[in-house]
Amino acid sequence: MNSSGDIQKGNYNDDPDYDFYEAGTLYKTITTDENGHKIYEFKDKQGRVILKRSFVTEYPLSGRPGPNPPTGTNKKADTYYVYDIYGNLAAVIPPLASEKTDPNATILANLCYIYKYDERNRLIEKKLPGKEWEYMVYDKQDRLVATQDANMRKTQPYKWLFTKYDKFGRAVYTGIFTSSASRATLQTSVNSFGNNNEERKATVQFTQNGLQVYYTKQAFPTTFTDVLTVNYYDKYVSLSVYGFQEPESAYDPNPRKETNGKLKGMPTETHIRILGTSQWEKSVTFYDQKSRPIRSYKLNHLGGYTDTDSELNFRGLPLETTTKHLRNANAIEVKVKDVFAYDYQERLLTHNQKINNGTNNLIAANTYDKLGQLITKKVGGAQNGSDRWQEVDYKYNIRGWMTDINDVGLVLYGKDAEPPASGDDLFAFKINYSDLNDGDSQYADPLYNGNIAQTIWKSGDDNVKRGYVYNYDELNRLLEAQFYKSDNNPFTGAYTENLAYDLNGNITSLFRTTGDVNGESVGMDDLAYSYKDGNGNSNLLLNVSDAVSNQNTGGFKDGNTNPALDDYEYDANGNMVKDRNKGITSITYNYLNLPELIIFENSNSIEYTYNAAGVKLKKTVVEETATPEVRIEVDYLDGFQYAGEVLNFFPTAEGYIRATPAGNITPGAPPTGYAYSYVYNYTDHLGNVRLSYSMDHLTGKLKILEENHYYPFGLKHEVYLTGTKLDFSRNPGDGIEPEPGLPPVLDYVTRMEYQYKYNGKEWQDELGLNMYAMDMRMYDPALARRVVMDPVIHHSMSPYNAFDNNPVFWSDPSGASSEHYNWETGRYENDQGKEVTFEEAMASQGLNPDGTRKAECDDPPCKKPSKIAIDPGHGIQGNNNPAMDRGTSGNGLKESDLTLTISEYVNFFLQSFGEETTMIREGELIVEGNSLIYRTNKAKKEGADIFVSIHINAIANGNASGFTVLYKNNGNYKKQNKALAKSISDNQKLMSVRGNGLTVRNDLMVLNSFSSTGPAVLVEVGFITNSSDANLMSKYPNVIARDIAVGIYLFLVNNP
Repeated sequence: MNSSGDIQKGNYNDDPDYDFYEAGTLYKTITTDENGHKIYEFKDKQGRVILKRSFVTEYPLSGRPGPNPPTGTNKKADTYYVYDIYGNLAAVIPPLASEKTDPNATILANLCYIYKYDERNRLIEKKLPGKEWEYMVYDKQDRLVATQDANMRKTQPYKWLFTKYDKFGRAVYTGIFTSSASRATLQTSVNSFGNNNEERKATVQFTQNGLQVYYTKQAFPTTFTDVLTVNYYDKYVSLSVYGFQEPESAYDPNPRKETNGKLKGMPTETHIRILGTSQWEKSVTFYDQKSRPIRSYKLNHLGGYTDTDSELNFRGLPLETTTKHLRNANAIEVKVKDVFAYDYQERLLTHNQKINNGTNNLIAANTYDKLGQLITKKVGGAQNGSDRWQEVDYKYNIRGWMTDINDVGLVLYGKDAEPPASGDDLFAFKINYSDLNDGDSQYADPLYNGNIAQTIWKSGDDNVKRGYVYNYDELNRLLEAQFYKSDNNPFTGAYTENLAYDLNGNITSLFRTTGDVNGESVGMDDLAYSYKDGNGNSNLLLNVSDAVSNQNTGGFKDGNTNPALDDYEYDANGNMVKDRNKGITSITYNYLNLPELIIFENSNSIEYTYNAAGVKLKKTVVEETATPEVRIEVDYLDGFQYAGEVLNFFPTAEGYIRATPAGNITPGAPPTGYAYSYVYNYTDHLGNVRLSYSMDHLTGKLKILEENHYYPFGLKHEVYLTGTKLDFSRNPGDGIEPEPGLPPVLDYVTRMEYQYKYNGKEWQDELGLNMYAMDMRMYDPALARRVVMDPVIHHSMSPYNAFDNNPVFWSDPSGASSEHYNWETGRYENDQGKEVTFEEAMASQGLNPDGTRKAECDDPPCKKPSKIAIDPGHGIQGNNNPAMDRGTSGNGLKESDLTLTISEYVNFFLQSFGEETTMIREGELIVEGNSLIYRTNKAKKEGADIFVSIHINAIANGNASGFTVLYKNNGNYKKQNKALAKSISDNQKLMSVRGNGLTVRNDLMVLNSFSSTGPAVLVEVGFITNSSDANLMSKYPNVIARDIAVGIYLFLVNNP
């Protein structure tokens, strides 16, 4: 029972009245977890929870509750629940508010949850901490018919969301109406509507926002501005819209039809509006005779579709599914077939897949122990698993908690693995709870309540063990994560995260380090958080200061240059609308509190398009400061992700499928074919993508494409990963080629990197946004908190907390969809849309069916593909230049670094086009003799037919800019020199072209020394001293390189 003067009493009217319960009037329950932490719960005589109490020790930032902890302050973490006279929950007072001895209106508004009810005990108003009031209106059947949040009251007349129902209580359509009336007035109006039901008719009743609706408008409200969703039941509206005359399924010859009432109670069609447009997504569902959905067909807003047809077993599990996807009428269809097998306990045994007319490929083959736990999973390779790419082993402790993914004690395969073989794992991961590695107990305590005390990982990239040990407070909040590398190089302080919190879990300080190339600690962040109305009085973060002056070490960027202005501002719904540290001047949200438009100080912007259900359909990134303006559009269509009109990838259950354009490529038009390659992911216990790999079918070896490791709150580790992993947006040349026999890649449209990483969520780094798009909210890992309120309420915590401040244990739901992988030759069409043969397609590009170039010659075989020497300017040390030749510099960039990066991309694209290449340097070389002569001598020695040198321009005074190509107009190849230079210049689309793009130079040694061998040019990409040129060259070297490679390729096509 409770003691006197301990538990406060709240008799709620508009403010809690703080009195105390008499001794012995409350029941007390004490729950003690395995680590000895206690939770006290007090209930009144009616069984209502009055108080949940924990005790927490507040430590200084460097402290932790491990062996020999520093002195901390012990505090109560009390969450009070207050009820009205009818027993309704009227208020919740979280720990940060309950510690106040004199609560006031500010504390009530900033920290407390307040609920109001009408005479029928229906919730009609609510106020969440830091958010203005929300209102609700009901009809006489107690159905919620209208809602309004604070943002909907920003302009007159006020906006309201409405929901309309049929006589069975099913939501039939939703939308927005406007009214300046109060909530009470609207409630009175709704009460006059009687049954307030809509009826479905056989004819169109009205047209709204471009959609014909077959429901009446007799329920409240009868007038409205927007319809957002429409749902149909019992029968189909018009199957001809989807191209059907009646329900069809390839797996069921007799799907359920609407005759004789066989579809009664079944959802049949759903129409969802694309917000901000009059476009709609329309979907229809077909059922079998057991009323189980077997086929769904969705028309997207671009004119394409996603069609999923399923065969079910007796228990309703899918045995086979066929998914057909088309972006729009101009694209080509992708067909994915998945086949599943189960054991007698309905556990998945095998998942095989094929794309289009390809062969079956193994996604996963699972083995379970006698407790039903997954112990082995074979991934990749042929359908029977005989040549699986990886065999992943899992172990668990006696409580069923995962402890191992593979074995960190084994030597793992390197970057080029040759499966199958014993011990060919590419990645291993270990979780310790109560049994820490020897010697590590001095840094953390063993844990028995499910919290993780230690993680260890290792990859085949360098076979070095790395890991963290973790310390928590009594509320299971992460206080400290200490990183270590290998068994004999323990804790150096690198990659550490230390945090301190207030009673609501708001972070008050965060200390974070990174590491140098030797693994030693380097300061990254030393952050102090300041909240609205003073710390301890609000959950709204206003300012963050960083005591680390070096802003180039990653992590948080202290970018607010105006001390008179707060770093962050919020709207009435508690959404962050300004972030001056990132240069964000405004964020506009829709009615779902999802960001629609983010505008930066320099007018750059990111715009998102959603449907009315909150599903993201498009992202448009505009960089106006670039010259010319850079615009990137990404479409999200049922898991299929596009950059422009080019399919990038779509997910599988174990990774994703990369799509590489192949076949006939017409500039500005979608590809007529794709080559597909499977990429598999190793994920940890939280779904964080740690390592991605694929098969190089030219060598028969696996390739590690990308490796990601994270601070606990989601920032990526840098430095020790640098230079070893693939960035798809910058270097698609990962060595992973289509299976032999596929057509060569004839063009390449800039693709977005596969950005799904931490928690399997999309990392959005465009324009320096640097946030994860996590379900219904955005998350900033540098701050370790959300920028909008969590829609799921945790009364004892701040609504901005991420992962309950325990990111080692909790993850946000990933929402990842399931697919698989294969290769296919694709379908080829001419510009009239007529299908052509593979040979015709190759011939249209000047190629023979075997990929060799067609040439006008009398004596076969014709000329093989030319060999191009690609020379990254500077970066070579020779006797004529004892110091490393870095070239010019400007805007924080070095010429030798940029030329190497751009040249690597040119090399990839030319190889993709079927050309043979040689790189003059692949890093920084030390050579004897003259470094300029060395370049052309190496080209000649390698048998190069063409020489292309990549350089960056500079000017001491002025602001010159632009792309130009230098060539020699005398000698044996003077005509070819000019033709090559002009082709490269004419095809440069990103950089502005300086003058006519061509400059004659007969005095350059690298051109003169190759002049008797073949055509040679020197490309000056841009001016490193011009900020706009430098920005483009550093951010988009792949785009520049693509255009250079296309220019070289077209020169070869036109000059066989």
